[in-house]
Amino acid sequence: MHPASGGKESAVPFEPLCFVHATDLLLDHPLREMGGVDDRYRRTLEDASLIAFDRLIDVTIQRKADFLLLAGGSFVADDRSLRAETALRRNLDRLGEHEIRVFVIPGRSDPAAAWRRLPNLPDNVTPLLDEQCEPVAVIRDGNVIASISVESATKLIEWSETPIDLTRPASAYRGPFTVGSLMVDDNMLCPGDRDNKYTKQKTTPDGDSTVGLLTETPFAQHLADCPLDYLALGGPGRRCSLSMRTGIAHHPGSIQAHGPHDSGPHGFTFINVDSDGMVHSNFIPAAPVRYETASIRIHEETHRNDLAQQLRDRFSQFHSEAGEELWFLEWAVEGDGPLVEMFQSAVERAPLLEAAELSTSLAKQVQLSHSYRLLWQDPGNTHVHRHEPLAAEYFTTLADLQPDSKDALLRAAASALPEDDPHRERLVMLVDEVDRATVAARARRLGMVQFNTLPEEGSLT
Repeated sequence: MHPASGGKESAVPFEPLCFVHATDLLLDHPLREMGGVDDRYRRTLEDASLIAFDRLIDVTIQRKADFLLLAGGSFVADDRSLRAETALRRNLDRLGEHEIRVFVIPGRSDPAAAWRRLPNLPDNVTPLLDEQCEPVAVIRDGNVIASISVESATKLIEWSETPIDLTRPASAYRGPFTVGSLMVDDNMLCPGDRDNKYTKQKTTPDGDSTVGLLTETPFAQHLADCPLDYLALGGPGRRCSLSMRTGIAHHPGSIQAHGPHDSGPHGFTFINVDSDGMVHSNFIPAAPVRYETASIRIHEETHRNDLAQQLRDRFSQFHSEAGEELWFLEWAVEGDGPLVEMFQSAVERAPLLEAAELSTSLAKQVQLSHSYRLLWQDPGNTHVHRHEPLAAEYFTTLADLQPDSKDALLRAAASALPEDDPHRERLVMLVDEVDRATVAARARRLGMVQFNTLPEEGSLT
C-alpha cells in the first residue's frame, strides 16, 4: 500500500479505479528446457507464455479492471510467431467485448515498427508508440479518471533537476490519477547483478511479500523525484517497487520466466487506487512453469546422510503458487569430495532426490525436473594443486583469469579465432547466453582431473 498523493488535498477524493500492469509476456517465445520433462507436461512447457496470458485476461475481466497496461515485451517480433499474434488478437478482442481498454507500450522485443505492422487492432487498444505521444485520457462514465503517458530516461534527469514548488497550494496538484510507463533493463534495476543485491525484500500491508524495494541504484535515486502517481516499469527485470515523490514506481516482473536466471513465482500486478489516492498492489501468479535454484555445499568429509538432510532442508524452503504445473529445479553444488563426483551422475543422485521429495508435498503439487550445475570455486582456496608445479601454474592462471567474469570470457572468445573467421563474431555474441559460473567450475574441475589432484575416493555412506 502506497500513498499516491503526497501534497494533494485529502478533502477532494480521487475517483477510485483499478487496472492490471503486466510486462514481458514474450508470447510463444520458447522457454529454456532443463532436464527431462514428462510427456504429460510437454504441452505446458510449449504453451507456458500463452497460458499465462490467458490467465491475465481472465483476471482482468473477472475483477472488472478499468484498463490493462502492457508495458513492453508483449511478443518477440523476430520470432514471427503466428500463434503469438493469434493469441494477442483473441484476448484483446475478449477485453473489447467487456469494454476494457488496453494501453500498449512497445519494448525492445516488440518495437513500435512491429506494432505498426499489426493491422486492424481492436478499437479498445491504444498503442503509445513513442515518448512524443501526448498523454491519453482514461474515461469512465464521461469522467477522466486517469491519464497514461510514455516516459523516457531523459525525463529521469529532468525530474531530478526540477525542485518541488512549495509555494503552490496543495490543490494545485489535484488532477486525474497519472500513470506513466518507462522501459528499463536489468542494468538499470540492478547493475551487474541479476541476483538483485540492490533490493531489499519487504512485505507490504497488502500482504505482497514478493516486492523488493530498489535502494541504492542511480536509477532509483532519479526515480525518487518522479512527480507521477504511478510509474509502470516494463521490460526485462524482477518484481520490485520504489517510493517516489508522489507515488510509486513498480515493475511486476516477467509474466513467465524463460530460463533459470529468473527464478521464483511469476505473474502480474493488480492495482487498486482508493478515494484517498492510496495505491494497493497485489501480485497475481500466472506462470505455469517455474525455475528454481537450490545451492548445496559438499565437503570432503560430507557423508551421504548429511547430503540427504541438505536436500530435505532445501525442499522444505520451496512453496508452489496457484497455477504452477512444472518446476525446473537446478541443483548448484559447491565443494570437493567423492560425493560431488557421485552427484554429477543423474543415476546416482536420483534416489537421493526422490527421497527428499517425499519429505514435502511439493512433488504432489507440481511436476519436478532436476538438473545439476557445479559452482565456481576459487582455486586459490584449495590445497590440492600446491605440490605439482604444472598444476599450480594452471590453477594460478585460472584464478587470474577469473573465468566467471563476462569480460574474461569475452576476451577468451575473441582470441579463440582469427579476426577474419566468420564464426568469431557469433562466438562473442554467445557469451551473454553462457552460464559463466558453470564454465569456470568446469575449467577448475578439468584441471583437477587432468593433474590427478582430485581427493581420494572415500566412503559414500
